[in-house]
Amino acid sequence: MDNRTVGCKQYDSNKNLYFMKKTNIFKKKSYLIILIVCIVSYSCCTKKYCGGIDSINTIDFVGYNTYELDTIILKKYEKNSSYQIAIDSFILRGQSYYPDSLKNYIGMQKNLSIEFDYTVLVKKYNRIYKIGNFVTKTGICNNGICKDSYKTLESYEVNNIRQNGLRIYLTK
Repeated sequence: MDNRTVGCKQYDSNKNLYFMKKTNIFKKKSYLIILIVCIVSYSCCTKKYCGGIDSINTIDFVGYNTYELDTIILKKYEKNSSYQIAIDSFILRGQSYYPDSLKNYIGMQKNLSIEFDYTVLVKKYNRIYKIGNFVTKTGICNNGICKDSYKTLESYEVNNIRQNGLRIYLTK
């Protein structure tokens, strides 16, 4: 046992060693707790199940039978180009949500981007829908330890008529 007098007080090295060990254990536990809290917090903040503007991959058709949607041509245009500067086009086929339903959709391999304008041609009737002027709003999802914010579709225009909603609907 090392007992020395330092100044006016007696120095006990065993007591100091015990205090240092206790402090190290506390630090290790603190780091572990902080690490666990960070992992749990980060894992819940994933924007999981937040259906926002970057996940629009369908256009719904209301009042159409599936056979009327056998050929759909989707064209992507430069935004605000008055549908004059085409960038890309896709030939798609309508699909049904339910058998004999008048609510059908086209699914796309790539999500629609609000950074462009679009036309949708229903070939059977040579009907063209012009889609653009997307308006977004910020939404909150995954309420819990953390809240994820994401941008969602508030409205858009079809043939210069404002439509509200989270999905794009084209009516016959």
